[in-house]
Amino acid sequence: MKKIYLFLLLVGMVGFGFCSFASASTFTYNLDYRISDPDTPLNNTIGTVTIADNTNNANYVDVTIALNDNDWKILSFDLNFLNNSTKVSYSGWDITNITNHGGSKDLTYDFNKIRPPGYGNQGGFDLGSANVNKFGTFTFTIAAYNVSGGNKTYIDLNADNFNFLNYTGTGDGIFYAAVHIGNYDGPNKHPNTDSITVGATNAVPIPGAAWLFGSGLLGLVALKRKLKG
Repeated sequence: MKKIYLFLLLVGMVGFGFCSFASASTFTYNLDYRISDPDTPLNNTIGTVTIADNTNNANYVDVTIALNDNDWKILSFDLNFLNNSTKVSYSGWDITNITNHGGSKDLTYDFNKIRPPGYGNQGGFDLGSANVNKFGTFTFTIAAYNVSGGNKTYIDLNADNFNFLNYTGTGDGIFYAAVHIGNYDGPNKHPNTDSITVGATNAVPIPGAAWLFGSGLLGLVALKRKLKG
């Protein structure tokens, strides 16, 4: 029994010791709404978009688009940045660390004006990248920067900066992200096309330090019981 208490105490000390700087956030969005043909619902999730703080550099955010079928192709994606009243004027955006892709690409920023295929004219997204052409899963890192005197300075980005709904012009929309998918032959496929644009209508935050905080509490309970004994 004494060994168990010592183990729990150690876990608690480690948990609280790391909790202060392991506060990275992750948001996972389910691709569950057909934007390009809303009259034909999906009735299920066909993939996810995950946005996470980069654990090695506070200026970077990692993004993973994962489709449920590796034969489906990611053609483009769209995200939101900050809230709908906050327009930024950074010099540029980069996409780096792209899976199975050499070099980097620019990320287009157009405040509330980017519209995925089939979305219509009811507002838009802030960030987008076309011509992705990746099957199944696509991972990359987002970075924003300013240029002054020929020097590039990167901005401190966080996953929380992307946890916003798109804008419709009169208020928040319903999408956290959108993905244009090609080669689609999944549920409720449209008979005249193999292309589909899917939006994410919900976000589930998963704080990176949650498990450490819980372990810390567990360790303190164990310590209290030991002292009482």
